[in-house]
Amino acid sequence: FNHCKTCLNWPMANLVTFFTTCKPFYGEAALTQNNALLTWQAHGVPILICGDEDGAADAAQRVGAHHVTNIERSGTGMPYIRSIFSEAKKAADTPFLAYVNSDIIVTKNLYTAMNKFVQNQPVDDNILLTFRRRNIPVSGSLLDQKEPWPDHIRSLDDQYGSWDQSNAIDFFLFNRDLYDHIIPLVVGHMAWDNWLLWKAHDRKADIIDGSMEAALFHPIHGYASDGSGLLARSQGKDAVKNRALAGKDLMTLGTATTHSLLGGKTRPYTDDIRAQVDQHCQPDTRNEFKAGVEYLRASLQERSADEILDCCRTILWRRGRFFPLIEASDTSSTTASDDVSRAIIKAHQYIENANIDAAENTLQDLVANRFLARAKDAAGSRDLYIWGCGMAGQRLAAFLRRHSVPLAGYLDRDTEKTGTEIGGLEVKGATVPIAVGGRKPYLLIGSMFAAEISASFAKTGLSKDTDYIG
Repeated sequence: FNHCKTCLNWPMANLVTFFTTCKPFYGEAALTQNNALLTWQAHGVPILICGDEDGAADAAQRVGAHHVTNIERSGTGMPYIRSIFSEAKKAADTPFLAYVNSDIIVTKNLYTAMNKFVQNQPVDDNILLTFRRRNIPVSGSLLDQKEPWPDHIRSLDDQYGSWDQSNAIDFFLFNRDLYDHIIPLVVGHMAWDNWLLWKAHDRKADIIDGSMEAALFHPIHGYASDGSGLLARSQGKDAVKNRALAGKDLMTLGTATTHSLLGGKTRPYTDDIRAQVDQHCQPDTRNEFKAGVEYLRASLQERSADEILDCCRTILWRRGRFFPLIEASDTSSTTASDDVSRAIIKAHQYIENANIDAAENTLQDLVANRFLARAKDAAGSRDLYIWGCGMAGQRLAAFLRRHSVPLAGYLDRDTEKTGTEIGGLEVKGATVPIAVGGRKPYLLIGSMFAAEISASFAKTGLSKDTDYIG
């Protein structure tokens, strides 16, 4: 596929194709994806929907997208990134392609910035253009609002919007030849997006952050609509495999960016520009938490208990609060479902009274109730150690201190941390436990690698719940 450098004064439809893969169109995912696709259609960009998930064919027909069904999948049924990118390249005839996560809302500002960029971009240069996202609480269909959808998005952003962290990558605009080889990562699980950023860096591409010109808009949500949820997406088989395949070949925009879009022009990412971007895109996790609770309150009747709990985990993590990564909450009974609703209403009331801490405590106790009960029970007869003294482990320690659960210390494999003290707790070497003074320790996993740690415990004969929780 060849285009001469002098022929790029065409309409946008001849330059870029948006492509994506969707979750099944159920519940929360149906809402977020239909809203996003509506905004893409409004700009007239060619769209490819890759994958035969339930509802994908109907969605493609609604927005005039081309539907590609022959996508390679993992043993769990999740689409491989390499297959999505390969099939999109075959189906599209534009010099640039843009993979966009299926829930991302695209406004005129972003479309304009993207259009100006590709109009002046040689097609045979390796480039990757992306934009950071702002999180907003979209609780209904954009078609059902009293005001036009662009005005509605602007209103939500003015009241609740917050920039996300630089490791959240939802938009990859690139030249056709950039991604020549993609390892078998699955979409929707940890590491795939940060590996793609590393891959562009490894190919010596110009990596351009367009966030000073425009933002993506990302609706706050959980991941339980398709029956998996954040726990499966961060600790399930595909997540573990993604992490193993990617290894340390991961980057964020903070480390990978080489250029920035400023005033419609691509400029080298100097220290001065980096400081401007950091200041402009500073996350406001407090406002984002408020937005998350507002979304949950406004959509309480439409969301299942599992969807609500999953969204709670997401907004708690962004606020630096612990939640169990293996131990799920019980929503099997009507009483449990009612508890979820009451907790959301209570948290919203706390926010209205400017008590963010109490709102966070309410949601944290909701998602960690079973974990907390087991930790308290074990503390009656055994020493409790947190496995992992990093960020997740320290969040866990703070949660247990709030509930006056005694801790004996941390265990961590990093020998340089052995003998140090964090928050008054000693860090010891990570040896899968032996009895100390006749008392066999009870382990609490405090790590984003909870699934891998749990598997290693099982190999040594430890039993979940009996010897550890996570």
